[in-house]
Amino acid sequence: QGKGREVMFRTKSGRLIHTLMSLSVFRLNGEPHILSNVKVVDDLKSAQRKLAHSEERYRLIVETANEGIWGVDAQGITTLANRRLADMLGHEPREMLGQPVEAFVHPDELADFHDQMTMRQRGLGDHFERRYRHKKGHYVQVLVAATPVMDQDGLHTGSFAMITDISERKRAEEEIRRLNQSLEQQVAERTASLAATVAE
Repeated sequence: QGKGREVMFRTKSGRLIHTLMSLSVFRLNGEPHILSNVKVVDDLKSAQRKLAHSEERYRLIVETANEGIWGVDAQGITTLANRRLADMLGHEPREMLGQPVEAFVHPDELADFHDQMTMRQRGLGDHFERRYRHKKGHYVQVLVAATPVMDQDGLHTGSFAMITDISERKRAEEEIRRLNQSLEQQVAERTASLAATVAE
């Protein structure tokens, strides 16, 4: 029996249809005959085109997103890193693939990281702040929106997270805190000076 191959036929109405045709040779009354098996696969072709279109749309969304997108498997190994995430951490996307997320986490936050992984395994999502290591060695402060990925049987197969760089916001908050402390100190010193003047 020969392997099936795709063949296009034109119907009486002129419409082209996709088929999968296979040929086999058999003998009848000592004479060789060819049996042709033709299966219309238009629905399959249509489904394949729709799938390819959906995959392309998904790829464009992932690659043009303003936020980092981080996908991991059930063991916490990176399976997806978009351009925004890679740029955030100073890597090429391909450099992050196959790397455990744990390798990027600040040492002070490893305990919380493991707690979060346990939550994903239980099917729970969460929002939290995290510090991830940049390729140059410093840490980037981010906001993580993580959600578990479960299969049809409810088993945890991985996690998916949106990562927002909040380093600038944190620096601004620290500057405001520093300025407030300075102002409070100046007010306290001025108050003490006035009190001393009155006492004289």
